[in-house]
Amino acid sequence: MRDPPSLDAVCIGHAAWDLVFTLDGALVEDQKYRARDLIQSGGGPAANAACLLSRWGLAVALVGRAGDDAFGAAMLHELDQAGVDTTHFRLYPEARTPLSCVLVNRASGARTLVNYRADPPPADSAELPECAVRAILCDGHEPALSALALDRFPQALSLLDDGQEDQTGSDGSSRPEVT
Repeated sequence: MRDPPSLDAVCIGHAAWDLVFTLDGALVEDQKYRARDLIQSGGGPAANAACLLSRWGLAVALVGRAGDDAFGAAMLHELDQAGVDTTHFRLYPEARTPLSCVLVNRASGARTLVNYRADPPPADSAELPECAVRAILCDGHEPALSALALDRFPQALSLLDDGQEDQTGSDGSSRPEVT
C-alpha cells in the first residue's frame, strides 16, 4: 500500500502482544494463582494509541516492529481490522514479538505488568511515511526514529507518551525502564 496524501497522526514506538489475567486479590510472592479471566490482544503504547485514533475516525499510521511469528501476525490483523495504516509496521523474521503479561487484581483494579522484548533491529528512516502528517505521537521506545520524524515533519504537533515506570533489575537494584 502506498502512503495516503496525508495522515492525521503517526504513532511511533512499541507494540506487544498482551496476555491479561484477572485475579481475585493481591499477589503474594512464591504462590500459585488461578486466573478468573484471560484476554489476549495487541498492546503497547504506540499501537494502542494508533488503534484508538483510528477508531475515532482519524487517518493514522503505526511505525513499529514485531516478530514475524503468530503473535506478530495476530497483532497486524488487529491493527488492520481497526483501520490503522500498517504500511510502516515491520514484521522481522529473526525477531520475537514483545509479550506482556498483565495481572489485574479484580478487588482493587491494580495491575502488575511484566514485559519481555528483545532488542529490536536498528530503525531505518525509510520506515517513516512520505506524506504530510498533522501529529506525531512518540512513546519513547524509538528515540532515533522519533527524532527523524520530528525533523521530517516540523509542522506537525508532537506528543510524547513517556510512560516510564520503575522496575527492579535482576540484580535487585531499582532502575527506570520503559515498558
